[in-house]
Amino acid sequence: MKLNYMHLALVTVIAMISTPSFADEVQLFCEMTKAQANVQQQLLGSSQLFTTLGNPQTGISSTITAGVSKSLSRHIQAKTISTLADATCDAYRADQMLAEQAKNVEQRSMLMAIDAMAQKLQKALDQANANITKEKQMLAIGASTLMDVKASYDARITVHSMLVDMDQSRARFQDQLKEAEQPLNILVEKAIASHAKVASVTAQLAAQTGWDVSIAAGAQADTKTHGGSSKAFVGMNFSYSFGQSAANRIATTVEGLAAQYIREQRDGPLSQLQRAINTVKGLIAAENVLHQGWSDRRELAEDTIKRVTGIDSDDAQRAMRSATLEKLIAVAQQAGSEARMQYLRDWLTRNGDSAK
Repeated sequence: MKLNYMHLALVTVIAMISTPSFADEVQLFCEMTKAQANVQQQLLGSSQLFTTLGNPQTGISSTITAGVSKSLSRHIQAKTISTLADATCDAYRADQMLAEQAKNVEQRSMLMAIDAMAQKLQKALDQANANITKEKQMLAIGASTLMDVKASYDARITVHSMLVDMDQSRARFQDQLKEAEQPLNILVEKAIASHAKVASVTAQLAAQTGWDVSIAAGAQADTKTHGGSSKAFVGMNFSYSFGQSAANRIATTVEGLAAQYIREQRDGPLSQLQRAINTVKGLIAAENVLHQGWSDRRELAEDTIKRVTGIDSDDAQRAMRSATLEKLIAVAQQAGSEARMQYLRDWLTRNGDSAK
């Protein structure tokens, strides 16, 4: 019997599995973002040293003024920069979680299928080994041919390769694919809220530049004055943009507008969710066809077994052994297909879509 197509089909599906882990990527992105924000924080939140040569108010060029100033507006902006970095990190994390959940549903379903198939394929391997032993015994008494023996070895190689491929895939992907999942609709809302907050904080940061209160302290001296005596001073400077009130008012509307925009984005979180749901529905439909195909092959193998039962000829017994092996493979494939479909149906239910 030709079983190579079974092996090739399995290898093709497994080869398509590619599941990147986002944990390290998210952590590094957050560290980078917060480091960049910290650069701005250090500059905005620190006091400033200043020095001036000359006094434009008096016209005396020999005056030197030096001191330290602190801006309240810049101090507040430094804190807002930190909030913006946290929001950017949260948005990136939400995006990656959503992408990982939506993208890897097919891989997770394949792991369910592999777990369901493994033990049953082991039984098929035991049957393939028994078929080889029997063919070699029959060859010894001239009741079999070398081609019959080779066919039995080919069948075992096919089954054994299936098991090896499954073990390798499980080893590669099991740790990366977490069993616990958050429903995608929750992740979508998190992603929308996170991006809306980034937009809101960015607008707040811009609005905070419309005013300032700064305090300065230092000393002023005239280098031409005998003895170079200096005078200490403390001063305060206040500035306010006439657009400040409007800027603050508009900034409060940004979060809602951003959330609305993100919901309507063609490549936004809601679109990702809908594409994921449509993909899963397509996978279920395709899996139903495959399941029916394996059911038909199982019925054919069972019918063959039934027809040759009680016939003692060598050819009939060989057909019996081959059909038994094919039935065991079909049973394993059916089990995998059923496990995969169950996972996909549960996925749809979990993510708010009852159409299965």
